[in-house]
Amino acid sequence: MLHHVTAHWRTNYVTLDLDTTELVGMFDKRPFFLLVGIEAPMMLRWTRAKARLDATASDARDTLDLASFVAHDDRIMYGTTHADDEDTQNLAKDVSNLLFLHQSGSLISTSMPSGNGALAALLSRSQLRIANTMGTLPELYAHLDSLSLTSMHRLRPTWDAYFVSLCSLASLRSNCMKRRVGAVITGVMEVVYQLEYSMDDRSAQIFAEAGVVFRKYEPSF
Repeated sequence: MLHHVTAHWRTNYVTLDLDTTELVGMFDKRPFFLLVGIEAPMMLRWTRAKARLDATASDARDTLDLASFVAHDDRIMYGTTHADDEDTQNLAKDVSNLLFLHQSGSLISTSMPSGNGALAALLSRSQLRIANTMGTLPELYAHLDSLSLTSMHRLRPTWDAYFVSLCSLASLRSNCMKRRVGAVITGVMEVVYQLEYSMDDRSAQIFAEAGVVFRKYEPSF
């Protein structure tokens, strides 16, 4: 899959098969990859799961109580097992006090389970996290459409967003007791040419997306 989407990176693909940190790590190195995490409050998820089970259950005994749902959710989210479970091999130790650099430039302290397939570990690596509190699927789809998930700005920040991130990163070195501030000095990226300059349309598009300005050299004398 990785080789295919790399060769066809201008085509949009959606997959649900990246369910381990190793797989996500392989795709995360590609500049066209966006990991989206969708979550919802536990009580809302339990209500939805119970409604689906009640609609398909053929036996009145096929019910879902909250305690069973929470235990199942813990196994998926954190890779943990409970004392009354027979299988205790997937018990994941908690790795605390880890610092991650958010896209905004700020450092985030989080506690991430070491379980390879724990959903919490995958959610912590998501570039975009969406709270699905919508009542119907059409409402969720409409919300996803409003987010412009295929916009290149989600994969490659604009120059303004890039420099603001550098400001946030620089502010982390501040030792002022009253306020953390950061600043960077920027300028227009220019390619100056003297006579004539020509390029194919593809190259011109790449420079345009990078914000590079072409300017012909004009002597001041």
